Amino acid sequence: MKEEPLLQTMLQRTSSIRQRVCTSKKQHGLVARRTGLSKTIVYGTDLFHTMLHIPKGRFCLVFFAIYLFQYAVFGLLYYLQAEHCIKGVKHYLHALWFSVQTAATIGYGGDLSPDPYCSVTNALVTCQVIISLLTDYSMLGIVFTRFANPSSRTSTIRFSKQMAMTHQNGIWRLTFRVANVRKHQILRPEIRILLLRFNSKHPDADDAGYLHQELQITSGGLTPSKIAWLGLPTSMSHTIDADSPLSGMMPADMEQEDMEILVLLDGIDATTSGVLQARCSYQPSDIQLNEKFRPVVRRASDGMLTVNFAAFDLLSNTGPETPADLEVGQASELVALAQGPSSTYVPPAAESSWLSGTPKNQSQIRLQQLQALCATIRMDEDISDNVRSVCAALYDNLSTADQE
Repeated sequence: MKEEPLLQTMLQRTSSIRQRVCTSKKQHGLVARRTGLSKTIVYGTDLFHTMLHIPKGRFCLVFFAIYLFQYAVFGLLYYLQAEHCIKGVKHYLHALWFSVQTAATIGYGGDLSPDPYCSVTNALVTCQVIISLLTDYSMLGIVFTRFANPSSRTSTIRFSKQMAMTHQNGIWRLTFRVANVRKHQILRPEIRILLLRFNSKHPDADDAGYLHQELQITSGGLTPSKIAWLGLPTSMSHTIDADSPLSGMMPADMEQEDMEILVLLDGIDATTSGVLQARCSYQPSDIQLNEKFRPVVRRASDGMLTVNFAAFDLLSNTGPETPADLEVGQASELVALAQGPSSTYVPPAAESSWLSGTPKNQSQIRLQQLQALCATIRMDEDISDNVRSVCAALYDNLSTADQE
């Protein structure tokens, strides 16, 4: 069967999208309680955005209250007019109905019509018509803006519930998964990962008492890139190398430092051209060691690609690296160290060796890195003698070169 191009393939979603996505307060973003501010100043001086962001139930109450208040106030003013100005008004309910007819321009009928010689009554009618028009246009704009708000689109951008921390070839990687549940594409989705450290004692912390740093990411485990393609679920990773702020740290260390990882996805909706941002945050307790995400994309028997969102958050245990895996990764690192200094691998077990002393030249840098790597190799009893001998030989050569 001839396979269709990927972009022309229909994606079949085999699970309901009503799963946990990054919209709840717990997982979606850094939620901070704000104190020491007057709510009247914060919300009262910007009524437009206040109306846009209040809950739907509260918005409906305010919506109807505005109109009912207008009808009631003008109805009372009409009721206080002279009896001959509006002949049909015998009690307040008649005046209230006259107010509704005036505001909605339904049209007067019967005795409920103003006397053209009552100037005050006619002035009230004119004012209510103008106020009603302004109210209608304002509320129409707010309702449309709420309905077309791009933030609603972010509810269909799904982040994995947890992050996976995998050790591969001597390097730790932090990985999370993100997907666009809808078939409508998001243009230029750019993803950033921010590391937040709420430790006021940190020397680099600002006046707010916390430190934030951006982590370098790779898309699909390939080259470093902030741009992701969301046609299919994709995995975004951060390599914990020597240049990473997380170098040598485990989830327990992150918990002690009061860290939080915030993921930001910015993009443009292809249909409305609206700019949107989806957010998701991960606590150290959300990081799973020696786990990787299970595959969710497969090609069905009819040739269509199928995305199984039921397995979107499922992880599988990778276990510790086998001696063969360690041997391949460490042998390649030895070759790289023989050619020049490296900044991609610092074994946590040998952190003290790596941090001891200040290297003065390139040979000392390679010597310290090789010393740290060999310390890790010696701890693995199943490593072959060939790798041990190569490590010892390179270490002796570099030591001799450094002494010369």
